[in-house]
Amino acid sequence: MADSGEKQVGESSISQKGSKRKGQGQRHSMEATQKLEAFFKKCRFPDDDQRNQLAIEVGLDPDQIKGWFQNKRTQIKVID
Repeated sequence: MADSGEKQVGESSISQKGSKRKGQGQRHSMEATQKLEAFFKKCRFPDDDQRNQLAIEVGLDPDQIKGWFQNKRTQIKVID
């Protein structure tokens, strides 16, 4: 079969798979960020129950909440 430069059905290229930029995550809504910031001022280390409650309130996964708090604490360390 000669290569005509056309893709076969189901075939993908690296450029299509790699279209997401590395290091660029999805931003949370302004409302979610405000709630997380407000809670962070009260408590820098939420427990599992607090993370689960926050996840329900802002519509995110508890692991996303955990990551947000980790990133926020790291950001604060860098600033100080």
